Amino acid sequence: RPIDLTTDHSAYNPAEVTAVLRRCNNCPRAISSGMGGGIKRVAGSLAVTRALGDAYLKTPQLSFFPYKTHSPYITARPEVNCRHIVKGEGGDKVVVLATDGVWERAGGEDILRWARTRNSTVAEVIVNRVLNKVRRARNIKSLHALMSLPPGRARRSKHDDITASVVDLS
Repeated sequence: RPIDLTTDHSAYNPAEVTAVLRRCNNCPRAISSGMGGGIKRVAGSLAVTRALGDAYLKTPQLSFFPYKTHSPYITARPEVNCRHIVKGEGGDKVVVLATDGVWERAGGEDILRWARTRNSTVAEVIVNRVLNKVRRARNIKSLHALMSLPPGRARRSKHDDITASVVDLS
């Protein structure tokens, strides 16, 4: 069975929302949704509350209007948890590190099922399966058609960035 080692660091997690509001001194637009009830975003910009990049939401010196006044909104500080790896039959098999683009479309059970196929690298299987879920949800005929969309707004409106790394523990 899958074991989550972290929580979602998004604008849907109440603890993360509290942390964002604390960091930006309760800025009125700290957490908002797009027109028509779109995805909740930090400062109307980013769906996650922790990130390696996006310095304009972390540091006033690297920010600009309208974010500069209330920066920082997000942090790069990771959530750190420890787990003793269980070896052998019934033990831990893989560790999956993935971006929100993966976890928004797939749960731990999906990931484990896909990891068992082993017909390619597990990370490739995960990314391809998530992209196929996006393709079906958006009524796009083929994975090739989705991947052929030009980079930028046309592709970005269909799916989030998707990255997965898999550590094999066997």
